[in-house]
Formats: sequence, structure tokens, C-alpha cells
Amino acid sequence: MFTHILMAYDGSPNADHVLDDAIDIAVERKAKLLLANVIEVQRYIALAGYGGVYSLDAIDSMRDGAQTILKQAAARAVARGVETETIVLEGEAVDEILRAAHDFKCDLLALGTQGRSGLSRLMLGSIAEGVLRRSDVPLYIRRASPKDTKQK
Repeated sequence: MFTHILMAYDGSPNADHVLDDAIDIAVERKAKLLLANVIEVQRYIALAGYGGVYSLDAIDSMRDGAQTILKQAAARAVARGVETETIVLEGEAVDEILRAAHDFKCDLLALGTQGRSGLSRLMLGSIAEGVLRRSDVPLYIRRASPKDTKQK
């Protein structure tokens, strides 16, 4: 049933758990895995303030960091025999995930969620919730365990 899986991967502990699950599904279904990381450049620029100073080096560093974590995640999938691609997307996370799912003809999206509620959810939003509300592709969503969400 599933032949192309897109997983939004940010390198967090919960994303690692979702990655393990996505790899298991890909192995079982002989599916291809597309690992995506979204850089929200506009959010970074907004935090710097309109007309404020922001560093192009910092944006390049975000791109490099995204490539690094995707390469490490892809190695885990390839080690299990899963055909894997990586892509760094730039823009609003929900929009970019949905666009990539369409462009790559994915038939399953795998996402993690922090399971926030209340004010933190209102302030930070939920990428998983946004994708859930707008996706026409089936979703696999895994909530972070309490130990994955503890502040260090």
C-alpha cells in the first residue's frame, strides 16, 4: 500500500523514534523514504526584526546543519536496505511538507509531535496539527514520550 514515505525530520529525540518507525514501515512495504528538513528562514528573519540585521552566514549554517542531520538519518535507513533521499526545504513548515508530499507523490507522511497544550501550543503552534488538518495523504504521527520533552 505505501510505496513512498515522507518523513519530516528535525534530529530531535522524538524524530529519531519516528525515523525508526518509518524505516520499519519502509522495510516491511519495500517503500522509498524521503527525509525532509524544513528551514523556516522567514521566522528567523522575523525574529531579527523588520529591517533588522540577520546573518546570511547563519542561514547557510542552518542549511548545513539540516544537511548533516539528514545525512545521518539517511545512513540509518540505508543500513536497513531502504532506498532513501533527503531534501532541505525552505519556507513555512506545513506548506513545505505538504508541497513535498505532493511533488514526490508520497502516500504516507510520518511526523513527530511534542504533544504541547495550552499556551505553549498557542504560541509555538503545531506543525503536526497543521499537516493533519490540511493533508489528503495518510499520516503516521507519534507523540513524544515525557523523557523526550524534558528540558536539559
